[in-house]
Amino acid sequence: MADRSSTGAALYAAIADELASIQKSNMVPSARVACVRELALAYRYVSGGAQPGNGIVDK
Repeated sequence: MADRSSTGAALYAAIADELASIQKSNMVPSARVACVRELALAYRYVSGGAQPGNGIVDK
């Protein structure tokens, strides 16, 4: 079983790869924005930071 750090690193790499492919794609801008928004959310989930909708404001 993979440890947490190697799993996180693999997910970060997959997110970066997907962002690179989105930048090179011929997508409609609104679709590109939606994809980037979803990848940003995935990054937040992987990093373990504050999650959207939790009601806590970080300073």
